[in-house]
Amino acid sequence: MSRIVVISGTEEERRIDYSTLSPKEIDKRVKAYQRQYRSFRKFLHGYDCESSPPEDYVTLIDWESLLAEQKARKRGTEKPATSARRKHRVK
Repeated sequence: MSRIVVISGTEEERRIDYSTLSPKEIDKRVKAYQRQYRSFRKFLHGYDCESSPPEDYVTLIDWESLLAEQKARKRGTEKPATSARRKHRVK
């Protein structure tokens, strides 16, 4: 399942399909947020929907979506557990 975010501004509308981003691009964007805000957890803890600027909401959604896409890709490439693997017997 892909996650698409639509950001509507006063002048334009932007669509981001996170499933089309390369792993390198996702890592680059996540690291940029980490350099700026340190960690997602700290940013989320400091975010206040009543007083934070709209740009912070866009950052929150973008960063959360990037992390979700990273996690989904890692889950998809993991090897099955040892007990789930089929063992071939030699006769």
